[in-house]
Amino acid sequence: MNIREDIESAIAEKCHVYEIEYLNSSGINRCWHICDIQYSEEFGDSHIIAHVNELHKDLTFSIDRILRFEKYWVDILDENDTVPADGLYVFACRGDNHIYVEMYMMKQGELLYKYFNDEYAHSNGWFHVIPLAYHIVDIYQIEENKRWDRSVENLEIQHLYGRKSIVVATIDDTNDYKNDLHMFRTTSNSYCFYSTGDFESDWANGRIETSGFVGFYSITRYSEVNHQIHWTLKNKAISKSL
Repeated sequence: MNIREDIESAIAEKCHVYEIEYLNSSGINRCWHICDIQYSEEFGDSHIIAHVNELHKDLTFSIDRILRFEKYWVDILDENDTVPADGLYVFACRGDNHIYVEMYMMKQGELLYKYFNDEYAHSNGWFHVIPLAYHIVDIYQIEENKRWDRSVENLEIQHLYGRKSIVVATIDDTNDYKNDLHMFRTTSNSYCFYSTGDFESDWANGRIETSGFVGFYSITRYSEVNHQIHWTLKNKAISKSL
């Protein structure tokens, strides 16, 4: 499928969050995460209008300027949905009165609900935790990887556009990233996410050793707009199965 066909599918599905690489009129490439995609009433099917998670508002994009278009957060609309491939999965979850994330290594064919039902069922506040969507984290390689970065200074870049990011850092003391992945938040007031530590505080207080730091991975938030769309779609999916 080409980008136009992918966009048509995205508009028809009316779910998921998509990552796009966009060349603006000034010749600058930017990466955006968008949802609630539809064709522009003003410009027709040569443009789309979509909600941009980083900016919390709608923007219009020329389709001809979209260089890359792919799924980022994938909504889970059926408890029987399975893991598409082996890897590290970050789940956007419904908590007490907020959205937060949990992270698991999973195998292809396992239920996406595996760590949320039966013996793994758990609560956050008064609510049973339910996974809303997932994001597959790229496996870290020592070689260049577009999503990973070894520079601590680049953490500051994540704040330039108001992104409240999750950081996945590896402490390389066993040389096994699968057992040494940890989740941190980059801002102490990032209330909408669960995390296992505050990266900036832990780094400043020496709890993360420089020699053990391998890299970080920024995950764009699953927003309240995504949440609202998710439940509308899930209710439709349930009603069709009855």
